[in-house]
Amino acid sequence: GSIGGSTCKYGFRFTNAGVVYPIINGAVSNSYIATDVDGTDISIRKEGKNIYLRVDGTGSATRTISLSDATDTDTDVGIIRTEGAESALNMAGLRTGGIDDVGYMAELSYALTPDREFSDYCRKRTVMLIDPSGEGDFDINSNSNIRCSKPDMTRGKTIFRNILWDADGSGSDVFTFAYYDGISYDATPTPSSCENGVPRNDGYIDIGINIGTPVYSYVLSVDTVAGKVKGETIARGTFFGDTHRITNLAPGVYALSVSQGGGNEIYATGNALYTSYSHDTRTYLSGDISWTVNDTKSNYRVGLEPSLTDEITQYGFDVRGDKAHIITGGYTSLTKYVTIKPGDVLSVTVRNMQVTYKLNGQTVHHEYVWSLRAWRFCIKYGKGETHITDLTVNGTPVTSFTTRGNVQIETPKKCTTTMTVYVGSECDASMPNGTQARENHVGSSDRQADNTFISGEDENFTVNGNGSTTGIYEAKLTQDKPAAATLMVFDVSGKLVVS
Repeated sequence: GSIGGSTCKYGFRFTNAGVVYPIINGAVSNSYIATDVDGTDISIRKEGKNIYLRVDGTGSATRTISLSDATDTDTDVGIIRTEGAESALNMAGLRTGGIDDVGYMAELSYALTPDREFSDYCRKRTVMLIDPSGEGDFDINSNSNIRCSKPDMTRGKTIFRNILWDADGSGSDVFTFAYYDGISYDATPTPSSCENGVPRNDGYIDIGINIGTPVYSYVLSVDTVAGKVKGETIARGTFFGDTHRITNLAPGVYALSVSQGGGNEIYATGNALYTSYSHDTRTYLSGDISWTVNDTKSNYRVGLEPSLTDEITQYGFDVRGDKAHIITGGYTSLTKYVTIKPGDVLSVTVRNMQVTYKLNGQTVHHEYVWSLRAWRFCIKYGKGETHITDLTVNGTPVTSFTTRGNVQIETPKKCTTTMTVYVGSECDASMPNGTQARENHVGSSDRQADNTFISGEDENFTVNGNGSTTGIYEAKLTQDKPAAATLMVFDVSGKLVVS
């Protein structure tokens, strides 16, 4: 609710540090109700005389504001107001209203099957495919494709939001889930402008990543462009966001290749004691560690442990926000550090009893270490959510980790996708402007569009309470042909408790 349309009377105040304070009757409370919410999915809902705050879908009594005495809030106005922000406000996916506007939410338990196929793809690369025809032909070009949101690691759930059922009014939606280990992107060209009847070299191509894992690299080469040799490289580079623009292009036909690197991508939430960690299970005599900085809002330590029993990072970087401090002999230097930003590459190299620290390929520290023999790679996670991408040891991703705490590690395959891009010209309307059509077929389903499948009912499987005995139930499965089956039981929160 608001006072005069410009001041929040009941709601929540979010600080730059990700701390949330309730606002009650126009006053900000001194007690916080949530921390570290930066990068999470936030929802605020008013129902009756209560306002509920949910962080990544989870609420609590402490995150609820009672409006029982606020009779003037029956008619309310929602507002968003910034107060002395140190940086630009960035609110992604902002929506208001109810189900008709924001859609429904679905959850997929990504670790149910014995092989846990979806667990390595639950953060970015799991997709909910909805076939509006009801035929079960899951083609990403004609389906409604819902990309997963941030997972709920504590319950083992991949979350899908903003699902709008029966968008075409046919009443025949069927859906399935798929994961994609490669890279999928769109390229949108903009024609070059025209000056005195002559095309200018100011066309551009916008790359939009649909599914993939950074860091991304791209190469744009000539197919047919006036004054250029076929195969000549026009532009190349790297990026790690979901969008990138290639500028200063002449009209013509180009070949665009976009690749994902294939290193480990790690998300982890730690604490001030750095008790959460990831260790490589292998040991090395020499080599290098390299990773790309994805954000500068967390603390973590990456480096070398000299033996399998020593859990102290002896050499490496102690990253604290936008500063990467040098670790030598198990101690963090407060005076030797480099300033980092998203996209920077940090590396530590060990050869011939020497440790070399680099930022973007340039040496920033070097020293001799006579006592270092075999070592293993390690990461320790401090305050905030750590996001490391394109992690490699000796040029390849780590294949086996020992982890502790809330840690998620994905290892996407290295792959490249190429398409033909036509950059048009405002001087010549006959020149094509677009991309070459490409078929992307995820798969098909043998499930038929019958009412049983859509409604989720199954008369062959029943669960009944056992008399008045609390907590005891009888599950019965009837099969036409004997076959193995797995029983899975969830609690009311959706967490798997029996399998």
